[in-house]
Amino acid sequence: MLQGQPFDTDRYRRIQAGAVASAAPIAAAVDALGERLRNVFLLGAGGAGILMGPAALVLGARSTVPTFQPVGAELVTQGSRHLGQGSLVVVPSLSGTSADAVEHLRYAKDRGATVLALVGHAGTPIADLADHVVVNEAADDTSSESFYLQSLVVALTVMNRRGEYDGLDASLAELTGVPEALVQAKLAFEDRALALGPAFADPDYHIFSGAGATWPQAYYFAMCILEEMQWIRTRPVHASDFFHGTLELVEDGVSVVLLKGEDAGRPLVERVAAFCADHADRLTVLDSADVALPGVSADLRGLLAGGARRTAGAGGRPGRTTAGPPVDDASVLPEGGLLMDAPQLVTVGDNVVDCYLELGYMYPGGNAVNVAVHARRVGVEPAYIGALGDDEAGAAIMAALTAEGVDTGRVRVLPGATARALVRVIDGNRVFTGGDVGVSRFDPDEDDLRLIAAAGLTHTGECSMLEEHLAVLARRSRRLSFDFSERPWDYIAALAPLVDIAIASLPESDASRAEDLAREIRACGPSIVAVTRGAAGAVLLTDELHTSVAGDGPVVDTLGAGDSFIARLLVGLLRGEPPQQLVQAASTYATRSCAEVGAFGGRTALPDTLSLPPERHSVDHS
Repeated sequence: MLQGQPFDTDRYRRIQAGAVASAAPIAAAVDALGERLRNVFLLGAGGAGILMGPAALVLGARSTVPTFQPVGAELVTQGSRHLGQGSLVVVPSLSGTSADAVEHLRYAKDRGATVLALVGHAGTPIADLADHVVVNEAADDTSSESFYLQSLVVALTVMNRRGEYDGLDASLAELTGVPEALVQAKLAFEDRALALGPAFADPDYHIFSGAGATWPQAYYFAMCILEEMQWIRTRPVHASDFFHGTLELVEDGVSVVLLKGEDAGRPLVERVAAFCADHADRLTVLDSADVALPGVSADLRGLLAGGARRTAGAGGRPGRTTAGPPVDDASVLPEGGLLMDAPQLVTVGDNVVDCYLELGYMYPGGNAVNVAVHARRVGVEPAYIGALGDDEAGAAIMAALTAEGVDTGRVRVLPGATARALVRVIDGNRVFTGGDVGVSRFDPDEDDLRLIAAAGLTHTGECSMLEEHLAVLARRSRRLSFDFSERPWDYIAALAPLVDIAIASLPESDASRAEDLAREIRACGPSIVAVTRGAAGAVLLTDELHTSVAGDGPVVDTLGAGDSFIARLLVGLLRGEPPQQLVQAASTYATRSCAEVGAFGGRTALPDTLSLPPERHSVDHS
């Protein structure tokens, strides 16, 4: 019978507690640079460098500080114009003696950078050469978690000092309980670990794949644990690259090991899993969502998952799990069983050209269009599903979506007029004085639903006129967001049980009314509810209540402010941002979007040939 190595729980707790205790010297290194900090380089050799990947993801997704994770040897041979005074260079090395890491460190110091070393032993070349050093006496079997925790603390500290993360103290306090949670997780996994032993020992080689925070772990385990320590051949490949070559190697007898995380990379791994389920008889899926971390909050779990988590929370829709349809359900995949370029976010429904009569211009808009554009601007890959007319207005919307980088592969262009709205701006507020939906109302077809099923999140709203299709969208979406705007309670109560994320609007309401509405909506089923309050900010209800104030900045036109709030909210949920930080970031972003006319720009002269609906009422211009 296969026996595992004895697990020294006391030693493991001590080492990981030491990693958490590194917060003070890490803060000292960051504070030594202060406002002079220009960028961050995560610069390790081999496995230690790979393990910096999740921290690079956190900084890339949540911070504006330029962050680089180059191959150290290439940096030395090719150089970087970004490296120099004001650079914080983090060099991890368990032994403290790695010749490659020493060369990287010397190169960085020669260019005026400040070096923070994370080592397992004091009195070593790397410890002695660095400007700042953190010593945590780890070993090969514990260094992965140690380096990961330390690099996470580096990322959070940098963000905190830049005013981008106000939860540092709370996160550090909670991290003290993580070593025990990891011990319990490892103990709970022991039986499965023993069962996996023969699976790793028998095949000639293994294909390892992951995405997001799990890709560095997949790469590290394959190269450093199986190849270096066990002499077992592996083929690590990122899940997004799997379909560009590696899939041709998959057949019965080939071992495929997938690491599935809880961040925005999860759908990429699920695509690989869906393919391999039909083409390989030796598929192993290790899912971090199956790992219990007792005593660890959802916010911290999101950070431990690499900067983003799958937000489920309490509630959930009746008759459906929060994880969405199973990946082996052929109904969610296109013909052939595979969707090659699944977007992170799909918006479905309305579009319009907002016609500013006094200005003589039209601007592309509509809730679904605006959310897609703003989501793209803040860093995700969206797709828009809708119907445009074959007129100048439809061409203007399509051109704007294409210019912004939104996927328009499922946009129909139909004979007839594009939706139009007549707008006048009075004292900075837009007033709608007429409109027509044109050809924008449509019925989603099976190809639309397949794209929706593959995406991480789907958004629609009350302007999209898709109420009769909402139950189908709910079944086929992994998570469904819906903008209720200012609709009455009967409308909200009828549809809220179908959605995961609900957004409503109570302009200029007092906070208590907005909080009450959020609780009433959440009681219907959505796990996440946001209520915007115009210039007064917003409330966000998850397991707890979070509030925000409006950002500072000029207000030229409020058209689309709510949509930009929704876009920033959904992107943050995909990334797993902490709720309080997220709702404030969404409010700040919404205010910034008011600095230009139109929902996101894209101004086009009103064509003389464009048919406009009549204005429904007169407007007092006094």
